[in-house]
Amino acid sequence: MGFFIRDLHEQIEQIYSKMGNSHSLTVYRGQGMLNIDFKKLQKNTNGLISFNNFFSASTNRQLSLNFAKQSLNNTDLISVLFQMHINPLIASSPFISLDKISYHINHQKGILFPMHTIFRINEIKQIENNLWQVNLTLTNNNDEKLIRLIEYIRQFADGETGMHRMAKSMLAMNKIDKAKEIYLALLKTTKDDDKKELAHLHHQIAYIYEQKDDLTNAFLHYDQSLNIYLTYLSINDTKLCSTYSNIGLILKKQGNFNSALEILQHALDINLIASNPDQIEMAILYINIGGVYDAQEKSTEALENYENALEIVRKYLPQHHPLIGATHNNIGLVYYSMKDYSNALIHFNKTLEIEQKSLPYDHPSLIMTYTNIAGVFEGLHRYKEAIEHAEKAVNILHNAFDNDHPQITILQGYLNQLRNKK
Repeated sequence: MGFFIRDLHEQIEQIYSKMGNSHSLTVYRGQGMLNIDFKKLQKNTNGLISFNNFFSASTNRQLSLNFAKQSLNNTDLISVLFQMHINPLIASSPFISLDKISYHINHQKGILFPMHTIFRINEIKQIENNLWQVNLTLTNNNDEKLIRLIEYIRQFADGETGMHRMAKSMLAMNKIDKAKEIYLALLKTTKDDDKKELAHLHHQIAYIYEQKDDLTNAFLHYDQSLNIYLTYLSINDTKLCSTYSNIGLILKKQGNFNSALEILQHALDINLIASNPDQIEMAILYINIGGVYDAQEKSTEALENYENALEIVRKYLPQHHPLIGATHNNIGLVYYSMKDYSNALIHFNKTLEIEQKSLPYDHPSLIMTYTNIAGVFEGLHRYKEAIEHAEKAVNILHNAFDNDHPQITILQGYLNQLRNKK
């Protein structure tokens, strides 16, 4: 299936490059949407939407409207007519006309789009009861939000094949189940003698299990990855540091702090004596070691390691790289636990500044940063400013989830507590 998908996408790009499109056009697609998905769509007006599959759209509005109306009697679905405006001169994604390549007996003029085509949501309006029209515009290469999103994804999407890049893009967009499906499919088709690829895939699958808080399976796949690597690498090879680091994090989450420190320190020692150490890997190891000390409430040791990491990332990474923001956040949390609110605020504000310039506007990290800053202002008894930042966190949550999501309930409760203190 992976080869078919890649081939189809390449064919679309090849045909698109030869089409010579110059005129704007409007096409339509009618379908049913789950209620929960439509609510998310409504909250994202002026934002971006990506279709996760290859899909077609028709120039025939009435035909597409009829398709949409097929869901009217299904209480689990909302009938939606997508109206898509396309300017081929500035479009960021390829598309092709089906007029000359479709052989369906009832073929209507239409357009075929590749997977993950991105549109901007311009307007959502109700046509009649349970039937809505969503007006979209195919994004252009100068779309500011699209550029920021792509830059964020490209930091992760550096796999060797299209399927690897797709999986890493899914991870970057927090679609971890989709990423897991891709990696498991790759694992099934990888030859037993391709040790490097097998080790890498087990490592990525372990990471996904870790994100799902399934520590048992995460440890299992990290261990498999390490054992495969050790069939052709020495125990002190710098290429193993990432795996050592992740195993250390699992041990930390399981409360096995001494073992976690032992394996993390081993990985750091490998880098410290290497002739050409990976500076960013070293910074991450300092961060992870600091995290173990932080969990043990050893604030001095935690700060020392976090500061070592900050010195490295500020030297070797761009000014607004997310890892610099995350390091400031870790330092801020230690100061907050020490009730040193002034220093905590300095570092949380630096985190916020970086995240606002490097992450999508609704990224979950911003929720935590706004909440952390609210907590600092609460500690300083500056309740008005605490409320302002807690409200920003709640607003992002409302845009991302339904109103009954547990995290919204918790954060809304915290916001109400702050308002009562004002």
